[in-house]
Amino acid sequence: MRYIIGCYCFLCLVGCANAPSPKSSEFVKNVEGIDSSGVIIDSVNESRSIDKNNSQMKANAIPECGCYAVGYITDPGIKGVAFFKEVDGEVVHRVTIDVDQEEFLEISVVQSENGWFRVGKVKNPFSEIPNDQALSGLWVDGALLRVYLPDADVKVNLYDQPDKTSRVTHQVNALGNYQLSVIGCCRNWVYAEYRAASGESYRGWLSPEDICSTPISNC
Repeated sequence: MRYIIGCYCFLCLVGCANAPSPKSSEFVKNVEGIDSSGVIIDSVNESRSIDKNNSQMKANAIPECGCYAVGYITDPGIKGVAFFKEVDGEVVHRVTIDVDQEEFLEISVVQSENGWFRVGKVKNPFSEIPNDQALSGLWVDGALLRVYLPDADVKVNLYDQPDKTSRVTHQVNALGNYQLSVIGCCRNWVYAEYRAASGESYRGWLSPEDICSTPISNC
């Protein structure tokens, strides 16, 4: 009898030892919200918080408002200036200009979105654009869009907001660079980037009174 009981206990011990036990990595993998050290995390809420902060920073720089600003394109690229059906979408029109004759496009924009601009009207002061009405409502890449500073001896303020009562972030002039890249717009103000001859760059809001009305001559 003692022999039988001993064998039974021995078999129980062997069975328990061979039973599969959950690995810690598999356990963590199956439990959402716990990292390998067992610390509870909330990656979804964390990423939402980061996205919210980034969106808030962008909103502070470019407020939501109507836009009726003007910018210029002087470099059409090899195939001409592309006009898109939607932001970063399909190219539906191209317009060429003769840069040797100092032609340029004057773009009236009505909306900005993530560095893209919705077109109100396109004009070439030197020649007629075929079917130019078809360009209205299309989008142009802001990487091509420029505004220009007045005479080199005039200092121009870049503001923190599209309002002359807001803080002046920098003062720039045309000595180092006479053109600014357009990033956004609000009413007839443009949010632009100025690159100095030293390589430094500054961003701020440019008042419409401080924007030259042509890219090919001094104001």
